[in-house]
Amino acid sequence: MDLKSKIILISGPTASGKSSFAIKFAKKVNGEIINADSMQVYKQLKILSARPDPKNTRK
Repeated sequence: MDLKSKIILISGPTASGKSSFAIKFAKKVNGEIINADSMQVYKQLKILSARPDPKNTRK
């Protein structure tokens, strides 16, 4: 099984660097990030949780 066929779960406490790590890792392995944070699923609700820098997200 190659790395592209695996699912990598990144978890940890608030403000531990998960988003930054996930972005770097996804770029390194040409992967895709699927967000499962209940406070970030609402596109227009920007005040509940940390959000990645817009330059690191696809439109």
